[in-house]
Parts: sequence; structure tokens; C-alpha cells
Amino acid sequence: MDSSQPTGSAPSAVPVTVTVPNPEEIAQTRADALEAQLLEITHQLLAANDTIAGMNAALITAQATVNELSQTDVGVAFARVDDLENRLEAMLHELRWTINSNTAVLEQMRLTPTWRIGTLVARPLAMVTRRRR
Repeated sequence: MDSSQPTGSAPSAVPVTVTVPNPEEIAQTRADALEAQLLEITHQLLAANDTIAGMNAALITAQATVNELSQTDVGVAFARVDDLENRLEAMLHELRWTINSNTAVLEQMRLTPTWRIGTLVARPLAMVTRRRR
């Protein structure tokens, strides 16, 4: 037990003063903080708008440069190369389709009995003909 307080006596009461903040001061402090945040956000918005305006100007300049280059001989040549590459791809696609369809027809033909019999007869004759040469 604590020896500084007599036994059986009530603890001595210490007066406590509680200060209640003025609601108007609280409101003003919050308003000042919100106003500072608003100013910061407004500043960021203006900076972003400046960046966007600069990027739009750069885009317009780049588009003008691209348009100028596309009108030169090199630009026309690149357009022609692109056109030729597209035509080449179309021809290759058509050629692949033709090869695949011809291969399928050839396989069907090789599976017919006439082809098999003809192969059985023609192969030995071809071997005899080669030996005579």
C-alpha cells in the first residue's frame, strides 16, 4: 500500500479545469485548412491544364511534320511499299489456299483404286525403262 495517504481516508480531489474550444474557432480552423487544400488543388489543376495545352501543341506540330513527310518522295515510297506488302500478303494467302485445296484433291486421287492399280503397273515399267538407258 501507498504510505503517503492515510489509510481509510478518501483521496484528495485536484481541481481540473476543462476548456471547451469555441465552435467558431474550430469552424474557422477547418475552413482555413479546406481553403488551403482548395488552393493546392486549383494550382495542380492549372498546372495539368498547362501540360495538356503543351502536349496538344506538340501533337499539332508532330501531325504537321508527318503530313509534310508523307508528301515527299520518301513518304510516297513508304506508302507504295505498304501497298505492295499488303498485295504480297493477299497473294500468299491465296497461294496457300490453292496449295491446300490441290493437296486435298491429290490425296483423294491417290486413294482411288485406279491410282493404286496404275501405280502398281507403272512403277515396275519405269524401273525397266530406267535400266535400259
